[in-house]
Amino acid sequence: MALGLGSALYATVVTYFSYGVGFRVGTLAKLSKKGFLFKTYEGELQQGFLEHNPDSGVATRLWTFSVHNEPEVLAQFDEALKKGGHVKVHYVEKLRTLPWVGDTKYLVTHLEILDAPVAPLAPLGNP
Repeated sequence: MALGLGSALYATVVTYFSYGVGFRVGTLAKLSKKGFLFKTYEGELQQGFLEHNPDSGVATRLWTFSVHNEPEVLAQFDEALKKGGHVKVHYVEKLRTLPWVGDTKYLVTHLEILDAPVAPLAPLGNP
């Protein structure tokens, strides 16, 4: 009895309570539906360049996220990709997620389409 109640409490906390909220800005790099048993939408946002080194190329910052299977949010992604993929992604951060929610702890709630590309980050190291 106590184990069942504890499991239900854990599932409720994991599913409904958020650890944090925020947004990130960048260019959509990928959005795919994947999973063995539970199919979830997983994506990547390119946040800019960390460093440009002629010897090693360009290193980018990729941020991975999950998207609920909500038609409005998926339609926003489609529209953003048609306009170049430059977006401001709003998300909630969970402590943990359940397998049918997503692979990451960052769950996108909505996004805003930006008109201009995101400026690269400053190089690391000495200016």
